[in-house]
Amino acid sequence: MQRFVDATAIGWVNYMYGDPDAANAAIRKDNPDISDDQLAYSRAKMTEYGIVFSGDAATLGVNAMTDARWRSFFRFATDAGLYDPALPLERGYTLRFVNKGVGLDRRQELLGKR
Repeated sequence: MQRFVDATAIGWVNYMYGDPDAANAAIRKDNPDISDDQLAYSRAKMTEYGIVFSGDAATLGVNAMTDARWRSFFRFATDAGLYDPALPLERGYTLRFVNKGVGLDRRQELLGKR
């Protein structure tokens, strides 16, 4: 599981900061109607909105997650009536595989090549 989570994080860093061609080809395989312009637009918006790399990811790495973030989401969801406030939140997730700085060095490496 750790290798899968780490590989996913590194894949996102490579896609967002490196050459996206291989990932775009894989996306097109399952979505043949998507254009190069749409892929470029989507990637630019993910960068603009910090979808992959912002907040805690700046120090904890891609796939960062914290107890505080889970509690914030849980409060939002219970306030919206989606979850019972008595639900045992701590039993629903683990931080075991995240927050290890994965991708930080690769991101710096790729940014240095620009």
